[in-house]
Amino acid sequence: MKKLYFWLSILIMLAIICWLLVWHHNSAIAPYQSSTSNSVASQMHPVLRTSQNRQTASQNLMQTLAQSTNTSIIDSNKPHTIEEWLEREYSQSISFYGKVVDQDGTSVQGATASFEWANAKGDEQNASSVSDALGLFSLENRKGYKLFVSVGKTGYYAREKMVVIAYGDESGRATFKADSTNPIVFHLRKKGVGVDLITSQFGMSPDFPIHISRDGTPIKVDFLHRSTGDSGQMQINEIKPEYSNWKQATNWSFRMEIPGGGFVEENDEFPFEAPDEGYQPVLEFNFQGGQPDWTTDIRKDYYIKFGNPPLYGRLHLETSIDMSGARLTYAINPDGSQNLEPK
Repeated sequence: MKKLYFWLSILIMLAIICWLLVWHHNSAIAPYQSSTSNSVASQMHPVLRTSQNRQTASQNLMQTLAQSTNTSIIDSNKPHTIEEWLEREYSQSISFYGKVVDQDGTSVQGATASFEWANAKGDEQNASSVSDALGLFSLENRKGYKLFVSVGKTGYYAREKMVVIAYGDESGRATFKADSTNPIVFHLRKKGVGVDLITSQFGMSPDFPIHISRDGTPIKVDFLHRSTGDSGQMQINEIKPEYSNWKQATNWSFRMEIPGGGFVEENDEFPFEAPDEGYQPVLEFNFQGGQPDWTTDIRKDYYIKFGNPPLYGRLHLETSIDMSGARLTYAINPDGSQNLEPK
C-alpha cells in the first residue's frame, strides 16, 4: 500500500510537469498557474519506473525550461526535475503523537504503535513505539510524505485498523502538524470471555447460501444444523422476477419471520451483546419501482432471538432482485447467554 501511494504521488507530479510543458507550448500569453487541480491530475502519463527514464524526462524538462523565453515559468524555488520533486515531497518533517485508551476511556499502557512510511527512493521505512502509563506514544524527527499508523495490544480489539496521515501535498505544503499537547487518540476494546458459537462457517465459506423459490413459497432455516427444509427456527419467502427479466422488473419482495422471537437491527462496531427485548417477529421488504426506497439489493445486520428457552445470535443478510434466495452469515450462542463474543 505504501508503494502504491508513492507511485501515485509520482504520477500526480508527472502530470503537473507534463501539463506545464503542454501549456507552455500551446499558450504563450496565458499566465502561469501555480496551483494544481483534479483536471490536471486526470492527464497523467505512464509512470517512469526506471532511473534511466526519469533521467531522460528530467533532461528534457531542463532543456525546455532553458530554451524558454518566458522567464515567468522559471522559478528557482520550484523543483525542475523529477528527482527534485521526490526529494521535496518525501522530505517533509514527520513527527507524530498518539494516545491509547480503552472502551471506558482509560489509558492503555503497553500498546504497540507501528509506523510505516516511504523515503524519496520509495523504500519502506518502519518504526515502533510502546505506550506509557498515560497511554502516550510518539515518533519524531523522521522524513517522508505519508505516515501509516496502527495500534494494537494482546487481549484487545483495535477499533481503528490503520490511520493515514499526510504531511505534504503535490504543491509541497504541509497538511498535518503534530502537536504533543493534542495527541491523536486510538481506541482499543478489551476482550471479554469468549464462547464457542454455532456459526454459518462451512469450509472456507463464512456464509450459508440458501435457495428459495421466486414465487413466494416459504422455506425454513435451521440455524443449529445449518440446513433448510420443512423445519427450522426462521421462515423465509420471496417474490422476485425470473433472472432473465430482473432488469425490467418494477417490484419485488422479501420476508423473514421468527415466531416467538425476532430481529433487532444491529449497527454496533463490536456486536458482542445481544439485547434481551425489542425483537420484531417479522421483517418484510416490499419495493416498487419509482418509489424513494427502491433498491435492487438488501444488506442488513440483526440480532436474533428464537426458541424456548430463547437462544441469541447475530445475523447478516444479503439478497438481491436477481438472486434466487439469499446468503446468511450468522453466529448463535447455544448456551442461552446473550454473550456473542467469539472465543
